[in-house]
Amino acid sequence: MLFAILLQIIVITLIVAFLALVVGFSVATVIGGIIVYLVTTWLLTSLVEKKCPFCDSSISKKAIKCPKCQSELSEV
Repeated sequence: MLFAILLQIIVITLIVAFLALVVGFSVATVIGGIIVYLVTTWLLTSLVEKKCPFCDSSISKKAIKCPKCQSELSEV
């Protein structure tokens, strides 16, 4: 997991550096900030949430029962 996070940080850094060379630093900063926000949000969500296999709603990884459809979840 740590390797994946480090790899994503390196890729984001390279994308921002390329954008800075092509379109200028101010635009690259804004685009880079948006990319970092989206990737960080996705990573944090995937670490603390999972999908209910029955109703496909987002629930806590610790949940044993879905609050939406009331289905019992197996421990994984």
